[in-house]
Amino acid sequence: MSEKEKDKLLDHDYDGIRELDNDLPTWWLWLFYFTIGWAVLYMLYFHVFKVGYLQSDQYLKEMNPNYVRVAASDSKTLGILNSYHSPFYKPGGDITPRMLLLGAGDAVFIEETRESDTTTYIAFTEPTEIVKGKELFIRNCVQCHGKVGEGG
Repeated sequence: MSEKEKDKLLDHDYDGIRELDNDLPTWWLWLFYFTIGWAVLYMLYFHVFKVGYLQSDQYLKEMNPNYVRVAASDSKTLGILNSYHSPFYKPGGDITPRMLLLGAGDAVFIEETRESDTTTYIAFTEPTEIVKGKELFIRNCVQCHGKVGEGG
């Protein structure tokens, strides 16, 4: 019997339910491998080489339309963070030749903002505006943040 056994039963039994030992469908395996590849490319694009804007950059761009993320002038590593330290790092401890070459502690990206009058924020202080804001909060935000803003 050289052909593969289909619907092979495993030797354990739970409450009268027996489990089959079948292979996963091919389309499922290909989808799984594609997901792993996508995750690697995503991490490289957004977090290693920092080509795409992250959520924090999109927020800063929304708050200030003239926000531009600029690479530091001495960035030799295509945006790779070169000054990461573990939580157990001791300053002045293990200085490597690479750290001396790259300059320990240098920021890879700096924020540059330009003056703009397109975004202005005005505090609402009139009682009618405060009542409208309270109604909006109750209608849209209470579900997650609670009645006194205690939720996250």
